[in-house]
Amino acid sequence: MQQQAMAEQKIHNESHVFPPPQVVILPGPHKTGSTSLQTCLVDWTWNELSKQIRQTKRDQAKHPLVLSKWAWSAPDEAILRRNKLNHVHPTKDFASLMGIVDLDPTLGLSLAGRNETGDVITTEKVYEVVKLYETSMEDAWRRGYNIIYESEEMDRLVDPAHSNSSILMDTILNILPWNATGTPRKLIPNEVEVVLFHRTPRVKHLISVWHQERRKKESFRNYLLKRVSRHARYVDALGIAQQFLRRNFRTTIIDVNGVVETFGNRTNTCHVIACDVLKTEDCTKDTRQISYLTSHPDFDISYKPQNQRDDKSGMDLTVMELYAIDKIMIEYDCGFRKSLGGFRSSSLLRYMYNDDLFAVCDKLKNGTNLPERSLTWMVDNIRGIVKRRQA
Repeated sequence: MQQQAMAEQKIHNESHVFPPPQVVILPGPHKTGSTSLQTCLVDWTWNELSKQIRQTKRDQAKHPLVLSKWAWSAPDEAILRRNKLNHVHPTKDFASLMGIVDLDPTLGLSLAGRNETGDVITTEKVYEVVKLYETSMEDAWRRGYNIIYESEEMDRLVDPAHSNSSILMDTILNILPWNATGTPRKLIPNEVEVVLFHRTPRVKHLISVWHQERRKKESFRNYLLKRVSRHARYVDALGIAQQFLRRNFRTTIIDVNGVVETFGNRTNTCHVIACDVLKTEDCTKDTRQISYLTSHPDFDISYKPQNQRDDKSGMDLTVMELYAIDKIMIEYDCGFRKSLGGFRSSSLLRYMYNDDLFAVCDKLKNGTNLPERSLTWMVDNIRGIVKRRQA
C-alpha cells in the first residue's frame, strides 16, 4: 500500500489532470528508450503489420490487442513501395517521414534506387509522401481508432543547423485527421497530447548519445570537441516541449529516472505510457503493469531494450569534468524554468514522476532567474570545459 501511495503521489502532483487523449505524439528525444517504445506500440496497437501477423499466426491471433483502441497509423509497406519508397521497419515509419520532410534520405524512407539513379527528393515528392501519411491517419480515425505516433527524429525541431523547423512542425501536426470525412468524430486540439522523456543525470544522457554515435574507438573528449553539435538536439526534451506548448498543445514531460526510482526494473516506459497517458483500464495501480501481459507471459514479447550500448572504453574525461558538463546542461535546462512554468500554470503542461523538474535549479547561482540559452551556448560551454584540460 505504501508503494502504491508513493507511485500515486509521484504521478498526480498536479493541480490539474489531463483528460484521456484521442491523439498522442511522442517526439522522443533520442536515447530515452524511443526504439523500445516504438517496438511496444507496433506490437500492441492496430496497424497493417499486426493485422498481417494475426492473420497468419494463430498463437498471436488468439490474443487481443493490448491497446485495442489505438492505431499506429503509418502507410503499409505495399503502399510505400508502390510509391517508389524504401521501407525499413514499421517501428521507424514516422522517423522516415521526418527524414523526407527534412530532405534527409538516410532515414529509411528514401527514394528507391536513389544511389543508382541520382534521384533527388523534390518538393512535389515530399507533398506526395505527406499525403500518404495523412490518408493513413484519416483511415484509422474513420475506423474508430485513436492515433498514436512516435519518432525521436522529431527532435530535429530544435536543431540549430536546420532552418525548416516550422515546416517540420507543420507536417507533424497537419497529418493528423483534423478534417476526416465519413465519421461523426471531430478532432480538436485539446484532445491531442504530446509526451516527452527527460533523462537525468544530464551528462549520462550525453554519454549515451556518444555511445550510439561514436566512430570506431572515438574517445568521449574527441567526440565532444568535433561532433557533438550535430547531436545536441538529442538531449533537449525541454526545448522540444516548448515548441509544442507555443502551439497550445497540452504536453507531458516524464522523468525517466523518476520512473526507475518509483518502480525499479519491474516496469518500463511502455507500460507507463499505456497506463498513465493512454489510460488503459487493464493496469495495476501499484506497479503500472498491464494485467493481461502479466497473466500471459508467453505473449509478452513486446519490451526488449533496444540500442543499449555500455562500452566504457574511450571515456577519457575525469569525474570533475563530467560534473562540470552536467552542471552546464542543468544550467541550460534551467533557462526554461520561467517559460515552462507559465505553461504549467495555465494547465497546458504537467510533469510525471517528478514533483518539480526545476528544483535542482535552486542549487545554482541565480538559478531562479537564469536566461533562456541556445543549444549552441550549451555546446560551446561543454567544449570549453574539455579544451581547458587539453590546453
